[in-house]
Amino acid sequence: MTRKTTAQWRREVPAYDKAIRAVEQLLKSWPPSPHGLPLVAHLDPDTRVVSIVLHGTPRQANDADRELFQWGFAGGSWTWEQHGDVRFLRKTVAR
Repeated sequence: MTRKTTAQWRREVPAYDKAIRAVEQLLKSWPPSPHGLPLVAHLDPDTRVVSIVLHGTPRQANDADRELFQWGFAGGSWTWEQHGDVRFLRKTVAR
């Protein structure tokens, strides 16, 4: 089985494409993060759940919500997650 490219996933899961475009727009005005990009769109290929991951603060999550609302995503519902020593916020935007 071959792995799908991001472009293939974007065509197959429109919510993922929309989340990527929203994040790209937000990143134009955001400062860099020590963990790389402060905000990324994520797709779980098994469940097809689309989420937005933020390496930042709850205040930045509120700022992101205002921008994401313009893209049709509901506000709130950020949850803290941790992998190793990296802590981040995740917001599910489509199932």
